[in-house]
Amino acid sequence: REFPAFAVEILSDMNHADVLTGRADLAMLPYRPPADGLVIWKLGKSFNVLLASPRYLHEHGEPKTPADMIHHDVILRSGDYYPKSSFLMRGEETVPFGFRHAAFSGDVMSGKEALLKGEGIAVSLSIATCRKELESGEVVPVLQGWHRPDWEMTLVMSRNNLGNQRLVRFAQAFVKSESE
Repeated sequence: REFPAFAVEILSDMNHADVLTGRADLAMLPYRPPADGLVIWKLGKSFNVLLASPRYLHEHGEPKTPADMIHHDVILRSGDYYPKSSFLMRGEETVPFGFRHAAFSGDVMSGKEALLKGEGIAVSLSIATCRKELESGEVVPVLQGWHRPDWEMTLVMSRNNLGNQRLVRFAQAFVKSESE
């Protein structure tokens, strides 16, 4: 509403290198990149839980402990800079993270699609990404309380774009909206 003539194209799987090379003007990232050449805004933490479709659980059973994940296929987000984790945590407790097979490893939108199709248990999709599907029951939490480490979310822009006031104002409005 604040920027009526401002066109936005949303792409999945962009990173800070894409911003530095000009492939993207802004990128929302699940990590804090090196600051060289970038303006970085903190967006806060993003939380994730293990999720599955009721269909997957009906066909494969539900893991009761993190060790049971070794018998399940998983859906992972991945990328050149994506935060990786080899453990699950609950409070101060951590356990190694193992699984049978990666049913899917890649971008967030394709990972969500694989989750909805019942291809495995998602271990790295944020709650925000799957909020509607959680509310509707299309996906359900698995191993309540266990999760991968939280992500430090950032919005980044090339320092070369500081002169583009519309882009800077849009970024500031986005950061404000996300923080609320």
